[in-house]
Amino acid sequence: MMNKLLELSTSEYYLDFFIDDSSSMNTVDSVDLLGVKCSRWHEVQVRLIEIMEVLQFVPVSGIRIQFINRPNIINLSHRAMTPEAFYAEATKQIRSAMGTPAKGATYMRAKLDNILREAMGRRTPTAVYIAFDGETSDQIEDLLTSPSKRNAKKIPVTFLSCTGHDDAVEWAKDLEDKT
Repeated sequence: MMNKLLELSTSEYYLDFFIDDSSSMNTVDSVDLLGVKCSRWHEVQVRLIEIMEVLQFVPVSGIRIQFINRPNIINLSHRAMTPEAFYAEATKQIRSAMGTPAKGATYMRAKLDNILREAMGRRTPTAVYIAFDGETSDQIEDLLTSPSKRNAKKIPVTFLSCTGHDDAVEWAKDLEDKT
């Protein structure tokens, strides 16, 4: 994951993070940085904050974090901010948006379709990161493999698995390798 983020420093990418906030993300089967068991929801929050720690030094054209069920959309920019101020603001907004437990279903297709459509219309390339636990209530493979829905060179997609069950996300890793 970090290698993919560092590759972005050679170009002005827009970053779109799509976060699973369904009820299954409350399952406690992950481990935090200190080795303590935690929920998938906590794991994704910690990982986002870690990513922002790196991104404070990576020039990107913009960052958006959105959720499957929550109306919250976090828009971040480096403009007129020191790296430290960017990181502090990003951390504050992530903690605020993710301050309540995850709830809802994992219907990600419609929102992911919108993300890809917006990305296809952007001049700059868009890197899409999907953080989830492998459980989805609808099919997304055709969105990611159809050239009419996504130009894989302009819109790379990376899955961030947030679960203690690697087998639950194996299909997503296979899909990522295919596209």
